[in-house]
Amino acid sequence: MDRTAYRTADVDGLKVFYRDAGPDDAPAILLLHGFPSSSRMWQPLLDRLAGPFRLVAPDYPGFGHSDAPGHAEFAYTFDHLAAVIGRLTEVLGLRRYSLVVQDYGGPVGFRLAIAHPERLDALVVQNAVAHEDGLGPLWQTRREFWADCAAHEAALRENFFSFAATTRRSKQQAVADPPRGTSRPAAASHLSTSARRTRRAAPPPPASPPRSRRAARTATPPRAGQAPRRTAQGCRPTCC
Repeated sequence: MDRTAYRTADVDGLKVFYRDAGPDDAPAILLLHGFPSSSRMWQPLLDRLAGPFRLVAPDYPGFGHSDAPGHAEFAYTFDHLAAVIGRLTEVLGLRRYSLVVQDYGGPVGFRLAIAHPERLDALVVQNAVAHEDGLGPLWQTRREFWADCAAHEAALRENFFSFAATTRRSKQQAVADPPRGTSRPAAASHLSTSARRTRRAAPPPPASPPRSRRAARTATPPRAGQAPRRTAQGCRPTCC
């Protein structure tokens, strides 16, 4: 097992922390973390795959050990985060890589893939939202916070940390992704008409029983996220 190196790169004057494991000349895998995590969430995967692959897992600006400039100095948008990570790949000489994205890593990584498709060997998506419908009504509070931080900070804290909001998030996810073989309840009205039409048009499930969700997860990297040392100052990134 190759040891993980903990490094910092200068990206246009911004210190970006990243974890680096595996030989420099091995096929590269770029791993983009979610919120509110950091590159630490990928450590178990680095431990397992370093050797046949080179794995690079950065912390976005404002996350983990990377610089966290104030929001007056740095635009915390997905466009800007993607631009910084794109420059990081150039600084590190990653000309081609497989891209693994989770949560916030989706909007960041999809922008990288669109901007430089010639650099992409493969794309692995792990629980990442790529469209507005996937966010759901609970994100309205965050949109209001992005528009006026001071006026909506208390509501944002309630949205993040209250038991009631957590319960609503769980119920929303259950409606958006019901167990196989069950019908979608009427509460799914927040889904777009096109999304519902797509689901109705999908072919029936195979006759053989599908793998359980637990079994399916064993083939994907474990989510071993750890709360970052600090998170972004000021407003959160705008989405999509």
